[in-house]
Amino acid sequence: MPVRVGEFLLMRHLGRGGMGSVYGAWDPMLHRAVAIKVMLSPEGQPMPDWASLESEARSAAQLNHPHVAQVYNFGYHRQQPYLVMELVRGHQLDEFMTPDEPMDARFLFGLALQVVDGLSQASERNLLHSDIKPENIMIAPKGGAKLVDFGLSGAAGTGSAAAGKIVWGSPYYVAPERLQRKPASIRSDMYSLGATMYHALTGKTPFTGDNPKDVMMARLSTKPEPLRSLRPDLPPEAEALISRMMAVEPGLRHPTYGSLAADLRRLIDIMGGPVDVSDFAVRRFGGGAGTSTARFRAISRNAARRTPAVRNPTGDLRTQSTRAVLVTGELTTRKSIGRIVGVVLAVMALGGAIAFAVWVMKQRSELAAAAEVPAKTAVAP
Repeated sequence: MPVRVGEFLLMRHLGRGGMGSVYGAWDPMLHRAVAIKVMLSPEGQPMPDWASLESEARSAAQLNHPHVAQVYNFGYHRQQPYLVMELVRGHQLDEFMTPDEPMDARFLFGLALQVVDGLSQASERNLLHSDIKPENIMIAPKGGAKLVDFGLSGAAGTGSAAAGKIVWGSPYYVAPERLQRKPASIRSDMYSLGATMYHALTGKTPFTGDNPKDVMMARLSTKPEPLRSLRPDLPPEAEALISRMMAVEPGLRHPTYGSLAADLRRLIDIMGGPVDVSDFAVRRFGGGAGTSTARFRAISRNAARRTPAVRNPTGDLRTQSTRAVLVTGELTTRKSIGRIVGVVLAVMALGGAIAFAVWVMKQRSELAAAAEVPAKTAVAP
């Protein structure tokens, strides 16, 4: 049974990240499928300033770009914040990435150019993304790249009260200055995009370690393996571009998104010109990729009025360790309770049927006995 969060029905779990879990959901008011991110506080970190994030979500909702997933709404359910976003049909970039089959470089650089275009427009609204990674770049069958998860980070240049205390982002792609608690900027997002491109081209993350902390600290003391040592088929300009994007010092990276976009276009021309990003995605996965809106509509058609709201016994969710209390665990619990109730009802029905059969047999016996008494009396002397 779908679970209600606010006015929305959570249909299925899509993924989990550092800031929460994402669900495919249904908006019964507007009759459309959406994505909902139920936001959590990182374990061991102070609670974020949700009010600041709410303000930034409003700014992100004003961003309308073909390569950025639209933010629709920000709300609270029983003190638990959630973000409502466009549900993008397609595949995550990491689904194209395999160590044994290097990604087509022109395809990747074409995607990166689209992402940069979206980031550029966001920067005009003083917005940073702060969690660029393969999982947050969707490849739509007919629209190319879509960057998801905007509206969850501190605003560029100002940030929030929590932004200086919490490091959002994946340990494999986060910029060094953010680990050092220095102010984030558009160059921080450039670094994360460069690290994502490195991973996509080589099949390896730029840095490794035994735990997330080791992975994050490695970028402060070591350099990633040279790109062309892993992909000798790439031109020197490709290695130079990604090395600049991943420079430890932010000042050594591109000064603007326009500068980065110009270098990407030059690189694509050097490699023989652009490829059709949408056509490449369709050939790789086919045209039926992604989540069907009709599927959400069909499942939720008869469930909207009888779906209970999500209940969290603790009031709100303050650490990742209590995630199961809110949604995932409750969905599982509801299924278990439903099975138990079903078994109990079946046993009760069976018991009732047996009792009724016994009663019918008893009534027949009594009627037969009553019918025999006059007959015996009539023949008595």
